[in-house]
Amino acid sequence: MIKDRIKKLFALKYENKLLISDFERLSFLYLEVLYENGFQIYYYDDIEYFRMKYESQIRGKKVKVAIILRREMYISYDIISDFYQVSCSLERLYPKLNPEVLRENMRDLPLIDRAYEALLESLTTVKETKEFIIKEVFNKSNVEEYCSSELAYWKARMVKKLSYKEWIEFAEKKALLEYYAVQVGINLYFKEMEETFFNYVMTDYKKLSGEPATEFPAILPKITEFITPGKVALIVMDGMSEFDFEIISRYFKDIEYEQFGSFALIPTVTAISRQSLLAGKYPQELDNPFSLSKEKQGFIKNGIELGYQQKQLQYVRGYEFDVEPMTKFISVIINDIDDLVHGQLQGRIGMYNDIKVLAESLKLQKLIKRLQQFGFTVFITADHGNTPCVGTGSLKSFGVETETRSKRMLVLKEFATQFEQLEDRMFTYPGYYLDKKYQYFICKNGISLDNKDEAVMTHGGISIEEVIVPFIKIKVVQ
Repeated sequence: MIKDRIKKLFALKYENKLLISDFERLSFLYLEVLYENGFQIYYYDDIEYFRMKYESQIRGKKVKVAIILRREMYISYDIISDFYQVSCSLERLYPKLNPEVLRENMRDLPLIDRAYEALLESLTTVKETKEFIIKEVFNKSNVEEYCSSELAYWKARMVKKLSYKEWIEFAEKKALLEYYAVQVGINLYFKEMEETFFNYVMTDYKKLSGEPATEFPAILPKITEFITPGKVALIVMDGMSEFDFEIISRYFKDIEYEQFGSFALIPTVTAISRQSLLAGKYPQELDNPFSLSKEKQGFIKNGIELGYQQKQLQYVRGYEFDVEPMTKFISVIINDIDDLVHGQLQGRIGMYNDIKVLAESLKLQKLIKRLQQFGFTVFITADHGNTPCVGTGSLKSFGVETETRSKRMLVLKEFATQFEQLEDRMFTYPGYYLDKKYQYFICKNGISLDNKDEAVMTHGGISIEEVIVPFIKIKVVQ
C-alpha cells in the first residue's frame, strides 16, 4: 500500500524531523500518513515566516515536524542539519511505472495505487504504463474495490457530524467515484449518505450565511463579494454538478486551477439560485426570486454596490461576445449543461457522454484563455447541479411556477389541502433564506413530478449533487 511505501521512504520508524522536497505537489498522497503518525506540518514558502516558527516552536524541542518544500528555495544550514532530508517524487513512489504517464494521470493516483500493489514486473515505458492503466487500473474489479473502500471510509467519517467544508470534500469525492463507476458500468449507492446530508440541510444549512469566506464562499450569494475587487470574470455554468466538472476539468490540459465548492440556494432552480448568486443577495431580499426577468439588473446593482461603475460591468450569455473596453467585472452565463440535463434520455451515462463531447469541443477552455488575455482573473461556478430521478406523475397548474423545466419542487401561497395528495412524494422545506409568505415542498431523493416512470436528469431538490456545486479559481500561468 502507498502508506507503507511512504513510511519507508520517509523513514518514519526512525525520524521525527523531516524536510520533504516535493516539487510535484504529491502531498495529497502522504499528508494523512504524517498526521496519523503525529507530525506537525509546515510549508516552506516564506523564509522569514518559517524562521520565526522554527525558533519559537521547533528548535530544541521534542516534536514531530515535517517541512514541505514545494519549490527550490534557500534553506539555512542550521535547519538543514536539524532535519532528515527526503525527496518525494513519482519515480520514488512508483518505480515500476513511467513517471511522465503518471503525471498525466495525477488525479487517478489513488486508483492507480490500488492496482500497483499487485504489479510484479516493471512497466516503465510510456506504452507499457498506458496499457497498465487501461487494463488494470480502470478494470471493473479494481474500480469496485476502490469505490467500496472510499465509501466505507466516508461512512465511518459520517458517524460524527460533518462540517460544511467536509460535505464539499465529500461531494468532490462522490463525483470522482461516479466518474469511475460510469465508465465500468457499476452502480454506487449513496442512500445513507444522502439521508445524513438531508439531516444536515434541515439543521445546519441556515447557518451558512454566517460562515466567513476565508478560503472560499460557503454559499452562492457570498461569491461576488469574495472574488472582487479587481478585474474579474465570473463564468456561471448553469446546472453544472461536481460530476460534470470532474469530466470537463480532465480536458484542462494547459489550464491550472484551484478547486473549491459552494452551496447553492434551495430549492435548486435557476430563478432562485442564479439570481441570488449574481445579485449577491438571498432570495428573500430579491424583488421576484421566481423570475429571471431582473437578473441582469440585479447583477448591475450588485456590481455598483461592490464599488464598480456601471460602465465597468458587463452581463453576457454564451461563449462568443465582445468584451467592452471599460469592463472590470463580467458575468458570463453558459446554458449548455442545463440544456443537456433537461434533454437527457440516457441518465448518468448519457450525461457522461454529452459532457465529454462538450469538454472536447474546447469552447470553455478557449473562453477562459480569451478572458485571461483581456486581463481578467477567471472564476467558474454553477447555480445548481443535477441528479437522476424517476417520474411519479406530472402536475398541472399547481403552485407557483418557478422554472418550467424543473419538476422537483413546488411553491404554494397557502398550505390548503392541495399538498395532502403529494405527502408520499414530497416533504415540507423550512424555506431558509426564502420569503416566508410561501410554503415550499421538495421531492424526496430519486423522484420527480415528471411523467410516471420516466427516467430523467433534473434538479430542484436537496441531494448532494444538486446542492453542492464547484467553485473554481483559474490560476494565472506565469
